[in-house]
Amino acid sequence: MTKILRKAELIDLKGQWVGNETILVQTGDIVDRGKDTIACYRFMQGLRGDAEKKGGTVVSLLGNHEIVRSKPGSLLEEAQMDLRGTQLIENVAFFCQYR
Repeated sequence: MTKILRKAELIDLKGQWVGNETILVQTGDIVDRGKDTIACYRFMQGLRGDAEKKGGTVVSLLGNHEIVRSKPGSLLEEAQMDLRGTQLIENVAFFCQYR
């Protein structure tokens, strides 16, 4: 993810927003992409605040993976185990806050 954002000249090597007034729309599907799911959510949440301070905007959408994982009867228990006990829905809700 960071390689793409650097290539698009939205972040620097330290992961700080350098996109000025750019609007970044992240289209979801961060969950189910490996062991760094929570780190990705936290990175994007931090980037949102950093972008706002510098005139940019980061919008995060729910992808089908987030929606499926949040439905009753889904594989939520498995997802929670995969995330070492972190509650997926709380993290998705935190990540997807948008004013």
